[in-house]
Amino acid sequence: MRTRIIVLLLAVVLATCLSQAQFKIGARAGFSLTNVNFNFPSGDEELDNSINPKMKPGFQIGVVGGFELNNAFSVQSGILFATQGWKIDSDYEAREEGIYTKIQSKGKTNLNYIQVPILAIYKLDLSGAKLLLQIGPYFGYGLGGQSKSESSILMKFNDEVIIDEKTSLDNKIKMGSGEDQVNAFDFGLNFGTGVQFGNIQTTLSYSIGLVNLYNKSTLDMMDEDISMKNKGFSLTITYLFGN
Repeated sequence: MRTRIIVLLLAVVLATCLSQAQFKIGARAGFSLTNVNFNFPSGDEELDNSINPKMKPGFQIGVVGGFELNNAFSVQSGILFATQGWKIDSDYEAREEGIYTKIQSKGKTNLNYIQVPILAIYKLDLSGAKLLLQIGPYFGYGLGGQSKSESSILMKFNDEVIIDEKTSLDNKIKMGSGEDQVNAFDFGLNFGTGVQFGNIQTTLSYSIGLVNLYNKSTLDMMDEDISMKNKGFSLTITYLFGN
């Protein structure tokens, strides 16, 4: 009974705050640099260290809406089309017991998402502008992607070439929950800061994914320690309509 009363009181307080809040809708566009936290332990420390994903440029665009609870606090959400992904430029070289191995890889992976951020925003008045501090979760659903790569492997035994191969791949990435698919669901946290001049907000944000993009069915026959999680920076401009 006591729990129900507390929940009811919280609901009344929330409803009162929202009824007094001012709702604004806006448009957002921005530039991003994305990457992944990647863990693929092969047992070869040099090889593992050579697989080092790098930042890839991308973008996001969509609509946002939010409640301004008062002059200092607001809650903002939206629906965005956002690109994620990474680049690979690795160079591995080893020589052991007469065997020389050199592996080179270059490539880029693009992943497309529908994202829903939910941000709590604190505004600090700076006499004509407002400093923005924001934090909150985001939810993402993958629509698919594409991976392009070029690789070469050279192996010699006592200076005699035994393998010299080059490969080029251009694959579409399926996102879902089945075999050979990247996990479609993504969830993580956003942290950011920015400034607001009138109805224009400019923010710099960092996002870190908490969901492994390799789903369980893909991992069944692979090392259980494999993980790959989205991360990245974004610089966005948001225009809020209305006064």
